[in-house]
Amino acid sequence: MDAADRAARIVRRVVETLKPGFAVKLWTGERIGPADGPMLAINDQDIVWQLVRRPAFSTLVEMWISKTVDIEDGTLFDFYALPSQGKLKTKLRSLPKLAILRDLPMVLFRENR
Repeated sequence: MDAADRAARIVRRVVETLKPGFAVKLWTGERIGPADGPMLAINDQDIVWQLVRRPAFSTLVEMWISKTVDIEDGTLFDFYALPSQGKLKTKLRSLPKLAILRDLPMVLFRENR
């Protein structure tokens, strides 16, 4: 399994655990989440590396400006209007941290960066 597959698996695990109420489309074309409504399109596998390196709202804004991530089938306001899907802190605790940590080194330290 290469770094792109592992990055996809990390994003898939996070989305399936957090259940954000919107879909996420991976750079591979795979859609995770609801079949309709707004979708966050991740256009580059390096998003995992960038968010681990600098986990901040400004990082997301920079990614959006550079089109690393984009919004499809809706607007930023549609994301804001989505109903809450439960407490984020509780969901973060339930993330499969060990499984994510197993994939992270291959993603963070891959060659050709």
